[in-house]
Amino acid sequence: MNMSDDRLEGQGEAGPQRPGRSLTDSLTDVEAQELLPAYVMGALEPDEMLAMDAFLQAHPEWQARVQSMEKAAMSLAHAAPRAVLPARTKEHLMAQARADGAILPAPPVEALAKRTPLLSTSPPLQPATRPPRGLRPIPGVQPRTPPPASNWFGVFWRTVATTGAVAAILLLAGITWQLRTTVAQLANQVISLQEQLVQIQGENTQLQQTNLALQQQLQLQNQQMAVLANPQQTIALAGTEEAPAASGAFYRQGESAVLVVRGLSALPADQIYQLWILPPEGDSIPADLIQLASVDTQTIALSVPPQYDDLVGIGLSIEPAGGSQRPTTIVLLGLADAPSAGQAPRLS
Repeated sequence: MNMSDDRLEGQGEAGPQRPGRSLTDSLTDVEAQELLPAYVMGALEPDEMLAMDAFLQAHPEWQARVQSMEKAAMSLAHAAPRAVLPARTKEHLMAQARADGAILPAPPVEALAKRTPLLSTSPPLQPATRPPRGLRPIPGVQPRTPPPASNWFGVFWRTVATTGAVAAILLLAGITWQLRTTVAQLANQVISLQEQLVQIQGENTQLQQTNLALQQQLQLQNQQMAVLANPQQTIALAGTEEAPAASGAFYRQGESAVLVVRGLSALPADQIYQLWILPPEGDSIPADLIQLASVDTQTIALSVPPQYDDLVGIGLSIEPAGGSQRPTTIVLLGLADAPSAGQAPRLS
């Protein structure tokens, strides 16, 4: 009993069925992948062919795979190199033809010499009498004998070779399709990795910028700590009538300075705080523009030009955006020493 008989016995009158499922059940992708090479060559059982037809109708995206495998099978059928026949092949074929009676043996030379010439003086030919019943052997023709067993052996091996070639074609077509699928997957992975690399490079650039900003902030804080730890000059700032709750302090070490303010809030966009330097003589000199946030205590790093190293006072005023050449509304004011007569600094 072959495989088909076994399946028919298991199927009964209900028709062909797969184990544990009916033909109406759809094949899975794994099952369809296993049956696809044999489906292309038409080597499936009827129930499997029907199941594959139903699967391909339900999954039209598989048509590209079927066409690719069919093209591969057709091209591989002509890809094998031509084999050189052995030297004794012709002799074997001629001997087989003589054995089958297809070729008559050549008559001997003596028989050719005894043939009657075409022009002869013999009496005219008489009609031949009816031959007796039965078959008579024809001179020079050997009786037909059945082909030797070796021919059946050769047919068997040719059949085996043909079957093996078909199996090899199907296997190679399946491997080709799998390789193409793998290449496509690898290409998608490469694209994904490239996108991830671009994203990582962007994040790395952002981290470098953040690191640079943190280093600059750390360097600024270190400078402020150095000024606060060992100042060469300290000026206390008191609030004016415009900001009586405000206070502050000014610390200087060479050209570096730190301003600490308390009780001042952030200004609208059209206003800004401006620092004023009070020299020993003359009017106040405009200095840095300061943007404060809405916190109670703030520390601002400043720089003092070397020509104003002998300053005697510091002031802070509220000015229009962009600053002014003369103070408008003074909110903080502090003097280093008590002004002497005729040298009192002015903020007016």
